[in-house]
Amino acid sequence: MSEIGHSNPFQEIVPNIHSDIFVDHETDRFAVGIVAIGGEVVPGLTNEYLGYGQLRANQYLEKKFISTGDLNEDGTESDADDLRSVHFTVVENTGSETQIVGAMRLIIKSSLDDSPLPVEHHYPEAFPTPATLGSVEDSRLIAKHKSLTLLLFAAGVVYVRHHNLGPVYGVIEPKYAAVLNRQGVPVTLLGEPKYIPEINATKLPIRVDVNGLEHTIQVSSNATMFSRMRDTLGSNFAYSGSVLHEPKEHGIA
Repeated sequence: MSEIGHSNPFQEIVPNIHSDIFVDHETDRFAVGIVAIGGEVVPGLTNEYLGYGQLRANQYLEKKFISTGDLNEDGTESDADDLRSVHFTVVENTGSETQIVGAMRLIIKSSLDDSPLPVEHHYPEAFPTPATLGSVEDSRLIAKHKSLTLLLFAAGVVYVRHHNLGPVYGVIEPKYAAVLNRQGVPVTLLGEPKYIPEINATKLPIRVDVNGLEHTIQVSSNATMFSRMRDTLGSNFAYSGSVLHEPKEHGIA
């Protein structure tokens, strides 16, 4: 997991892209869905996947987790775990532009790649026995608004449930553990904060209570969207909001 602290306005790191996903949804503001599974980009979503990678890069540069020398030639950020991840994004239709305003990946430990998840690698003391096959790590979470964070979580829950995955782990900045719990994302702390040289940051290992998170989504304003995702995620984007209404911008966890 990642967190956004607005030392700079979020808008400065948002990539603009050309996208056709709002052609039949001109009045919808947000679209959330899968842009790639492993190294395979969903057909027709090359621009959306590129923007997703650029948002990751821009955020990590802004947070000083990486330097420009760590970027790919196309200005994206990636690592070896992308090849065993499902990649989600949120695309925003502003009425005049199309922007990538949310990103998240789920790293999956499977029989195809049973190497330790990053959380296991960085916090071996939290895993006296290895995480089981099917375990997931929520990673590279970036969003413009709190409401979009919940949309990404909802998409992740649908995917985890549909594929019988779990438990779900993550690493977060220590100050956000209490914030997540207050926002209805119940987490269990698995260890003490530790400095991780690879990303130049101090993080805390957690396990996410997927049942509790699903309950939060079901009683939120995103309940209808969550139901829609169950029918569309994996084969299409799910849409939310209206371009006629501007939500207030927030920092998110």
